[in-house]
Amino acid sequence: MSERGINSLKKANRPQMLQTILDETIPMHGRMIHGRKNGKIFEQSQKYDVHGRVRQDSSFANFYRL
Repeated sequence: MSERGINSLKKANRPQMLQTILDETIPMHGRMIHGRKNGKIFEQSQKYDVHGRVRQDSSFANFYRL
């Protein structure tokens, strides 16, 4: 869940729903970029945010269960 999604639940005054979701998540600091350059496959990590903020992530199965 992005910061935008978290803020939306806060503004909707749904603190219990937000806490239930956050209890099922883990912080993700970035993602892997995969590509091909000059005929070679590469992987490169990329942070989600230059300010150190994270995405809270979970499996879709967990979100559907909630």
